[in-house]
Amino acid sequence: MPRLRVPTLVGPTLALALGAPLGAGCAAAPPPPPPSAVVVPAAPQGEAALDEAARLLADGAELPRAAELLAAAPPGGARREVLLGQLAELSGDDAAAEAAYARALAIAEDDDVRLRRALVLERLGRGDEVRPELERLRAQAARPAEPSAARRLRPLRPSSR
Repeated sequence: MPRLRVPTLVGPTLALALGAPLGAGCAAAPPPPPPSAVVVPAAPQGEAALDEAARLLADGAELPRAAELLAAAPPGGARREVLLGQLAELSGDDAAAEAAYARALAIAEDDDVRLRRALVLERLGRGDEVRPELERLRAQAARPAEPSAARRLRPLRPSSR
């Protein structure tokens, strides 16, 4: 009875190790595409990266991707620091959030960021630092966009009797 020869797929390395001539028993792999044919989407730069990070943080999704975008964004801007604070809060790192909000406030005054920092300080148990933050908001007659702001500021307002 004649032996039936079954073709096998043997890789070039294994074929050489077995003593077979290169290409025997294996299909040739297609050549890699030329470098110009490989399309890699460019990472957003500058404001576009911050916009994308802000969108991801607002959704509370893809925190690692938001972190990558913020790490690639140019340092020194208040908006980047605020987004880093939000990322830290969402990640459960209140100490990093407080530091980022403090850096943002050193760059530009913002009532909402000051309130966020006060709330983080409160969670960290640093109550002695919370009151001055809230006093500063009251002194500026602030109207932060946060709904909890009125509740937080009410005890600090002088009674109008």
